Amino acid sequence: RDKDRDKERTLILAVTTTHRIDFKLSYSLNNTIP
Repeated sequence: RDKDRDKERTLILAVTTTHRIDFKLSYSLNNTIP
């Protein structure tokens, strides 16, 4: 069960990180265009 929990946590962490990167990318893109 601990292994499953670790896997779940890693998955959530990966999704959150990807989402944050996408947000930063779109944010900087929006700020670059006047």
